[in-house]
Amino acid sequence: MQLEQQPTTQQEQIPHKQQPKQKKKLYDIGNLIKQKEIANNNFINMTENQSFRVSLFDKHIETAWRNYRFLHFPINTGGNEKSTHGNHWTLLVLDKQDNLWRFYNSLRPRRDDAEDKYVKDAKQLQDYVENFLKACLERDAQSQPSFKLINSQNTSYDFEYVNNAPQQESDSLDCGLFVCYIMKQYSKHEPIKSKLSTQEIRLMRAELIERFVTEVGRSWTEPIEIPPEEPQM
Repeated sequence: MQLEQQPTTQQEQIPHKQQPKQKKKLYDIGNLIKQKEIANNNFINMTENQSFRVSLFDKHIETAWRNYRFLHFPINTGGNEKSTHGNHWTLLVLDKQDNLWRFYNSLRPRRDDAEDKYVKDAKQLQDYVENFLKACLERDAQSQPSFKLINSQNTSYDFEYVNNAPQQESDSLDCGLFVCYIMKQYSKHEPIKSKLSTQEIRLMRAELIERFVTEVGRSWTEPIEIPPEEPQM
């Protein structure tokens, strides 16, 4: 998936010469998560390119919060050299109806008394989102006096660490797959299993690959036309 930023300045006309084509700047999502500011969880603190953060993150939070019950925040952690824990995907879900944040980690510490180092990043994201939503309500209250009546709606939610989240094998790289599974179950309003079999994981992986390759609107390739089967004699 690519986001395209149109040029904002016009080039001066060059007499008697063909106008050179201006290159368009492309943001590839696959590369964005590899950028240092994003991979080490400093994306929400970016100040040099604040408009970039707003267009990719902030405006979507406000729209989703006003219109949907569940907000999903996949978190990529440990992408910098100073990280004390490895590169890993976890999931933070805001449930507006239950007034609750739920944190899912498919690679929890094996000891019950051990600290989950990935919680820190989820808490940082929670604080950012709640402060951002509070600021949105204050902005609306200032611009619309009648909005003060609903300005008391909640923007602060409790945090729940989901202890029965499905777990990957310690030597596997399936964390992203588990995040996709949990989001899928939310979207279908189906229960989240506490354990997934090897066969289920393989089927999920195959399903994702098939969608990337063949589904119109999701595919990285041109649509593939499958000829109809010939009737058997």
